Amino acid sequence: MPRRSLHRAVSSLTLVVLVALPLAACGDDATTDSRDFCDSGMEQLSEVEATGAYADEPEEFADAVTELHDGFESIEAPAAIATDWATLSQLFADLDDTLQSIDLSDSDAFSAALSDYSDRADTDEITTASDNISNYFTENCGD
Repeated sequence: MPRRSLHRAVSSLTLVVLVALPLAACGDDATTDSRDFCDSGMEQLSEVEATGAYADEPEEFADAVTELHDGFESIEAPAAIATDWATLSQLFADLDDTLQSIDLSDSDAFSAALSDYSDRADTDEITTASDNISNYFTENCGD
């Protein structure tokens, strides 16, 4: 698969999550636990976007996805969005598993895995989780 198509597959994958998750900064009205989540959660979400920079380097991309998975797992979300956060965490766990199961030096396999995964990730469940997390950040982490 041409690099351009590969880059497009990676870009579409990161957009599945990012479209509904605008970045926001935590405000003064947040509790300490909420502020901690706002800071660490937003930092983790920014890493999702940064991972797309490795689109042309499958091994680096796979390593970045492993770090995303670990990062999502390490953050305890507030009860109001814990299930939604777990849904996104599982999304990256699944992608991590998929990438670990293929030969990353085979660009066709890498592209096919990302394309298949992107299709599976484009679900109402992911959209709802993303919307709920976005709304939480807007309501609880705004300036």
